[in-house]
Amino acid sequence: EKMTQRLHFQLNEEKEANKAKSKIILEKEKMTQRLHFQLNEEKEANKAKSKIILEKEKMTQRLQLQLNEEKEGNKANILEKEKTIQSFQKEAQSLQVRIIDMNNYMATLQEEKEQKFKTMKAKETELAKEIQMLRKKN
Repeated sequence: EKMTQRLHFQLNEEKEANKAKSKIILEKEKMTQRLHFQLNEEKEANKAKSKIILEKEKMTQRLQLQLNEEKEGNKANILEKEKTIQSFQKEAQSLQVRIIDMNNYMATLQEEKEQKFKTMKAKETELAKEIQMLRKKN
């Protein structure tokens, strides 16, 4: 009878240890999903950034073409075209600000990802300690 009680006790402790292990695995899976989500967000942010850079390059090419035409063309329209160029340059500056904002957003995502990773590691350590405590009770 005492042997049976001891076996039941050990069985219950093993069940508790398995629950703790399952909890760790679940936490790791959740963190992995979150990290995948952040990675996808970063990929989307990079796509947007690439698109902005491409727009900026096209605008620069148009500006250069216009400038070349102005040098060869009618000098009377140069002043107005320069205003247009300034407008394009302001747009280019606006795009640059958007790029900076995008970089800041990506840095924020990176910081959040690192914080979540640290949190996951802390939880993992805590759960591992709980498992050890349960094992020591055996």
